[in-house]
Amino acid sequence: MTTSFVEQDGITTASIRILYASRDARDAVLQSPMEEDLNERYDTLADRFLRSFCARVALFEESTQLDQARPDPADEFCVDSARCRNL
Repeated sequence: MTTSFVEQDGITTASIRILYASRDARDAVLQSPMEEDLNERYDTLADRFLRSFCARVALFEESTQLDQARPDPADEFCVDSARCRNL
């Protein structure tokens, strides 16, 4: 199994490639509900990651307000927290 992550235009896509021992083994997996279950689990993981990340953004914003310093918009870690507020 090989997992890769590719970012394009600010969106990261995860791809998983699985090499099966035989065509029959592959076909058996394709007939199972595995793909649907796996997609649901990745959606849950993405949601949990985003919520955790947004909590960290909120703490960062709170601390920078205390320091009267704002993050540089050019900084790759600077996040528009509007999306976080809509969760």
